[in-house]
Amino acid sequence: MPATEDVMPMVDYLKTRFQEPEPEWLQLADRLDSVESRRSFLQGFLRSRIVYYPGACSDGQPVKLFNLAHAAHAYVYVDQWMERDALEREMTPVPHSRRYGFRGYRKMAVLDLNPSELVPGPLQPHVRLDEVWNSFVFVRNDQGYAALFVYERLPDFGEDHGAKRFALLYLKADGYAAYDALFCQQSSIARPFCVVVQDHAFGGNWSHWSRGGMLEVIARRAGVLPQLLLVADHASTEWRGYRSATLDDIPVRHVYSGSAGLTRRLFELNDAPAHPFFFYRQWPALWENLDRRHRPFGGMHWERDDEDSPEE
Repeated sequence: MPATEDVMPMVDYLKTRFQEPEPEWLQLADRLDSVESRRSFLQGFLRSRIVYYPGACSDGQPVKLFNLAHAAHAYVYVDQWMERDALEREMTPVPHSRRYGFRGYRKMAVLDLNPSELVPGPLQPHVRLDEVWNSFVFVRNDQGYAALFVYERLPDFGEDHGAKRFALLYLKADGYAAYDALFCQQSSIARPFCVVVQDHAFGGNWSHWSRGGMLEVIARRAGVLPQLLLVADHASTEWRGYRSATLDDIPVRHVYSGSAGLTRRLFELNDAPAHPFFFYRQWPALWENLDRRHRPFGGMHWERDDEDSPEE
């Protein structure tokens, strides 16, 4: 384990690599009663760096982390069990309380959206029916909603507290289907910058967010992978092809989430493979479809001996 001074705080890593100025679309937040401003605001939101958090409930730690680093200004939270009135309570700041809203911010605007404003249909799934049959849950008459909240920093707080403004889209939806709809359609203009992976399963998810789960399957089938993964230590694993975040070979320190009661690690997409991909033995797709009758030996595949073959 590296010495403490050889570990970089996660917020410093995000500041160094991803700090960005306030996007222009946030300057439209006080003119959302105009149809044109509303449309431009939504287009800007969807084209921004998006931190995507499926199964989010009311955990504000990812917002605090990326906001403090000025590394993202757009967040999408998804939870199929969050009722609209409960969400309104959670998202509305209460004076002298840290339980609701975001400390140091006021709720500037709220937009209730239709799905067609986010992604024009029809939607084409990146799953088969037999893969998702157990995802069909029965909810009350409100089959879902999309609410976009805009926050503005209070005058008593400065740049070291976080961005001047940021926006959070909350969806009452299935976290897998929402990823597919928002990011993976031909008409999608949004792309995920970071996905929060946390398999606490309080809501009884039908798959999992970690490696090998349906969220990674959808992302790979669509070819839409986030640059970063923020992974909870508790029962969660990073996706294939990601490595622990480092900067100049200095590892990034874990961050503790008080609201979730766990630590989180940061992983980045491994853009450069560790080995050249000009040998078939290094092509993952080849191994995934490996015939059981053959086994690798050096750089070639040799027929199994009779005693190695399964009994008929």
